Amino acid sequence: MQTSRPKAYQFDNFILDVGNRELLRDSEAVPLPAKAFDMLVTLVEGGGRLISKDDLFRRVWPDQIVEESNLTVQVSAIRKALGDRTNSPQYLVTVPGHGYKFIGKVTNLNVAAEETVIEQHSVSRVTIETGDAIDKLVLTNPDQIKERYESLTPALSKQNTLGLRPVSSHRWLLIGTGAVVLLAVVVVFYRQVRSNAAVFPFERIAFKRLTNSRTVRDAVLSPDGKLFAYEYTASEGWQRGLWLGHVDGGESIQLIPDAAASYSSMSFSRDSGSLYFVAINRDNPSGALFRVPVFGGVPEKLRAGINARVSFSPDMKSFVYAKDDAKQNSSSLIIENTTSGPPTVLATRATALAFSPGPAWSPDGAKIAVCAINQAGSASGRELFLVSVADSQITQLTKHNFGSIRSLTWLKDGSGLVVVAKEDPASNQQLWYVSVADGAVRSINPDSYDYGGALNISDDGNSLLALQTQTLANIWVGPADHLDQAKRITYGSIGRREGLYGLDWTPDDHIAFAAFEDRNEML
Repeated sequence: MQTSRPKAYQFDNFILDVGNRELLRDSEAVPLPAKAFDMLVTLVEGGGRLISKDDLFRRVWPDQIVEESNLTVQVSAIRKALGDRTNSPQYLVTVPGHGYKFIGKVTNLNVAAEETVIEQHSVSRVTIETGDAIDKLVLTNPDQIKERYESLTPALSKQNTLGLRPVSSHRWLLIGTGAVVLLAVVVVFYRQVRSNAAVFPFERIAFKRLTNSRTVRDAVLSPDGKLFAYEYTASEGWQRGLWLGHVDGGESIQLIPDAAASYSSMSFSRDSGSLYFVAINRDNPSGALFRVPVFGGVPEKLRAGINARVSFSPDMKSFVYAKDDAKQNSSSLIIENTTSGPPTVLATRATALAFSPGPAWSPDGAKIAVCAINQAGSASGRELFLVSVADSQITQLTKHNFGSIRSLTWLKDGSGLVVVAKEDPASNQQLWYVSVADGAVRSINPDSYDYGGALNISDDGNSLLALQTQTLANIWVGPADHLDQAKRITYGSIGRREGLYGLDWTPDDHIAFAAFEDRNEML
C-alpha cells in the first residue's frame, strides 16, 4: 500500500512545519505552546471544515480530562502568534457553541516521498491499571467502519459557561463548574478462572472515554462491543438527535436529525444492524417504540404509547417495562410483543412496594431482574428482585438496601448483575456487582464520579458501557465591574466540587465553602 503525507503547510507568509514542530513567519520561528501547535495543525488539516470541540479534545488531549477553558487559552495563543483578530479574522473563525475552523488559503509543502506500508491497522489503546503496575491492550478498528466514518462530519458540542454568584457590590465569587457528562466508559473485565474458589469478576478493569460532551444523556453498546449509539443535545433549544460512534474512534454518524424530542431505552439488534429506541416527540407525546437501520434508513414505528425504559427478551421479539396505575393503587411489570398483540401483566404489587423503572431481562430469557421498594415499605430504600417469566413468582435477590437504583444489566453468563446505585441519598451513583447465587453485593469502582442511567455489556462480557459524570468546580474571585480580571483561588480535583454546594464571605474577609474529600462532604 502506498501512502504520502505533506510535512508542512504554507498560508500567506507563514509556514507550519509539522515534522519539526515549528511555526515560521518569513523564515523566523514564532513561539507557540505545544498544545496550541497541535490545535493549529488539526485546524489547518481540517481544510476549512468546522472542527467541533469534541474533536479537538480527542485529537489534542487524547485520554485526558481537561477543562473547556483550555480551548480558549490555546486559541488565544494561536491568534497572538498569527496576529489574528477575533472581530476581523484572517485565519481562525470561532463558531460560538460549536467549534473552530481555519479559513486561510493553505498550500501543502514538502510532500513526503511515497512510503510502502506492508500492513496497516487503525488502533486505539486502553490503559489497564492494577495497583502501581500499568499494562496496555491494543484493539483493532475494522476497516469498513473506519472508511464509513472518515467521510462524515462530527457532532457539535455545546459551549461551556461559568456560573456567577454575587457576594457584594464590589466583589463576585465565580465558580467554574464543568459538570462534564462523559459517554463515557468502556470497562474491560478480565475474569480469572479458578476451579475451587468463587472469584469476583471485576478484579481488573480499564476505563476508556468515548466522548467529551456535556450533553449526552443515554447510550448503548452494540453486542460485538464495536459500536455505540447515544442521544446528543446539539443546541441551546433542547434539540436532540441520535448518533452512532465507534469504540475505536473515528467520526460519528447522525442516525436521527435534531428535533424537540427525547430518546431512551436504546438497544441494538443481535446482528448490530438495527437500533431500537423509545422516542417522545411532537407526533408521539405519549411515546413510541421505533427501529432504525444503523447505517442509513427511515425510522419505523413499532408500538405506540411506550414511554418507559424497556428491556428486550434475548430474541428481541418482546420487551418488558414497569408501569404504575394510580387508580388501581398498583405497580406492574408488563410484557409486550415488539410489533403487535395485547400487553401481558407479568406481576403486580401495591404502589407502596412499587417496581422501579428499568427492569432487565436475563440472557436465558427465564427471569427479569427489577428494583422495587423494600418490603418494609420505606420510600427511601430499594432492593433487587427476580421475577420468573414462566409463573410470575417474585424472589428477593438481595436484602442489601440501596438508597436508590438507577439502572441494572445482566452479566452475559447470567451469574450476576451490574447495578448503578447509591447507598444513601447523599452519595454518588456508583457501579455495583450483585451475585445471583447468594445475593452478595460488592462495589466495582469506588471513585468520585457519578454514573447515569446508561448501562449494558457486550456479548463477550469483556466490555461495559456506562454514562459517567465528572464534576470539576473551582472558586474564582474578581471585581464585579471587571470580571475579566477574576483570579482562580482554588485548584480542586475532579469530584471535590469546591463551593458548588455553598460558599460565602466570612467577617474577616475569608471564604468559607463546602467540598468533598474521599466522597465525604466537609467545610
